[in-house]
Amino acid sequence: MKRLIQNTRVLGVVILILGAVGLGLFVTVNADFLLDFATLFAVFGPVLITSPILFFYGLSVSRLWTAAGIPIATTASCIGFTMMLENMSDPASIQSATALALGTLFWGGLVSSLGVVFENTQPSATKEIKYNRILVTVMASIPLFFLILSANATNTLSSIFLIDSFLIVFSPALFYLGLVWYRGRILVSNELLQMIVVGVLGAVVVALVRYLNALDRHSDDLSPLLVGEAIAVGVLGILYGSFALSVAAFCSFSKTFRNVRFAKLNWHLLEVFALWILMVFAPLTVREYVISYVGST
Repeated sequence: MKRLIQNTRVLGVVILILGAVGLGLFVTVNADFLLDFATLFAVFGPVLITSPILFFYGLSVSRLWTAAGIPIATTASCIGFTMMLENMSDPASIQSATALALGTLFWGGLVSSLGVVFENTQPSATKEIKYNRILVTVMASIPLFFLILSANATNTLSSIFLIDSFLIVFSPALFYLGLVWYRGRILVSNELLQMIVVGVLGAVVVALVRYLNALDRHSDDLSPLLVGEAIAVGVLGILYGSFALSVAAFCSFSKTFRNVRFAKLNWHLLEVFALWILMVFAPLTVREYVISYVGST
């Protein structure tokens, strides 16, 4: 029995080494697209700053990584798209900027994956953080810092706030809260956050409808403006929703959010984000690339 356990551990070490080597090779080969300081700091900064605090209080660091990786990456990606749309004067840089914005999803997925992998090796959450409100305030200020930073880069705060997107994203959650309090029901935080994801989907659907209608317009003066407004509704809608889930992830150790299934919520958020990317920011297919290449030669 001992020999079997030892062999299993050796096999586990070998698999971990192979996985680490494969990941290292992937990052090395794609370093030009993935290794961006701002992207790395935006995704890893909040969780790395918070992890020592959680460890000090004997709480599971892996739960935070699992919950926060995807929404933080999505937030950073949408900020990248916003900055890109505000600087459309250089069309040649749009593709590289889009690739960089999507690269955040790789690091966010890596953060969440590491949280899942090390979930059973971290101390269990046995007590509350006494200064949980302070922690949430500090961590919430980090994404806000990037929002303000991106706004300064585009020389306008209005580029990150759109009332249409804000109302669409949070209206389902507000209706849910109203019905819960009106009927005297118990608030289920998992359902509340699910309503935010539904709101994000609503913003994306509204943006796609407006986007397709704008494409049908034949006026050269109106179409670009309408297309830009439609895209803004979708990008900022995803931004607001992912930011809300990020804050909830840092509150995951409080009694209110302890039972939330963040992995499921993050998966739904990624599905909505993937729909948006495929409909609006989709790259050329291989067929389109071949046709363009053959036509140019």
